This record gives sequence, C-alpha cells and structure tokens, in this order.
Amino acid sequence: KYLPEMVRRAHAAEKLLSFSGSGYTPDEFAELALLAQEAGADIFEANLSCPNVKELGAIYGFEAALIVQAIRAIRYKTTMTLAIKVPPYSNPRQLSTIARAVAEEGVDIVVACNTFPHGKMYDELLRPVITANDGRGGISGPGMKNIVLGQIEMWRHHLPDSIALAGVGGISTGRDVLEYLAAGATYVQMATTIFDEGPGCFSRILAEMVDLKD
Repeated sequence: KYLPEMVRRAHAAEKLLSFSGSGYTPDEFAELALLAQEAGADIFEANLSCPNVKELGAIYGFEAALIVQAIRAIRYKTTMTLAIKVPPYSNPRQLSTIARAVAEEGVDIVVACNTFPHGKMYDELLRPVITANDGRGGISGPGMKNIVLGQIEMWRHHLPDSIALAGVGGISTGRDVLEYLAAGATYVQMATTIFDEGPGCFSRILAEMVDLKD
C-alpha cells in the first residue's frame, strides 16, 4: 500500500523508482512485477539471488533454466523495464552460460552482484549473529568490492551494449565508483554506506568523483 506514494514522491523529485522483489516461483516473480507496474514503478528488479528453491535446495540465480523461466513469466505479464539481480559466480563458465541465456531473453539491466551466500558471523559470546538459515547469511560491504569488480568485467564482456550493467558491492568513495565504471558498469548501487552514513553520502561521493577527475 506504500508503493504508490513512494512512486509519487520519486517522480515529484524527477527520479525513477526501482522496485526490487523476490519470489519462489516464476509466477510469484511475475505477480510482484505486475504489482510494481500497476503502482507506477519504472523498473522491476527481479532479485534472483535471494530466495532458496526448496525443491532443489538451490538459489534461483545459480540455475540458468530457472532464471529464464522467471524472465519469461515477468515479460508475459508486464512491459516495464526489467532488471535481474544475480549472485557472484566463482566459475567463469557458469557466468558466461547465464550471461548468454540472459542476453537471449533480452533483459534491460543486469545488477551484479548480490551478497556472497552462506557467510557466518559470531558475537562476542561466540553465538551466531543470525538465527535463521542455520545462522548463515549473505556477506556484503567492502569485502565484496574486488570480487564484484571482476564479475562486472566478465559480465560486460559477455553482454551486448544494449543491456545496462549495475555494479553493487563495497562502494563508499568516489574512487570506488570510478573503479566500477572502469570495469564496465553503467551505473552503481549502494546499501551499506547509506545505512552507515545516511543520504549525505551521495553528495560526498559525487564531490570526490569531481575532485579525482580534475
């Protein structure tokens, strides 16, 4: 019920609004995309690297066939700009196979990457910080940057120029943004820095970029 108001505020500020959602089946992804479209969102980001598919014991984004099914279901029900958010791939052959499938389906944006799955963290009493999922969760933040820079470079090599590439992971300075652009990203996303610093980080990072370019 909050999405239409979020869209209104974003458009009033002359900004696009991207809605990110995850499902357990292609139909669930499509239903979320349709809700986003009907609310007026500009982009639907299908987070293919978050939900575990119980029947397979796998993450959606590691299975090319599941990715294709989700894309086709979303395209069947909506006409909005489609982004897919993928996990990091340690196997270059797997990345190239999935990139080829994604390019053939004609998505608009690839967002790379989501967190590195199944990391573990303990508190000062050696208790797992995360209680769900056997205490494991995705690793994000500065430790991801160099991993994702390599992923961006490989994705850019395999994707046509018509597909935009968003770089995500460990961005906190203007230098970080410039490195992502040098690796082949079209634009970047941030999360950890915003949580740590607040929205003022955008002005700081832009100023740093200007200083470095000068």
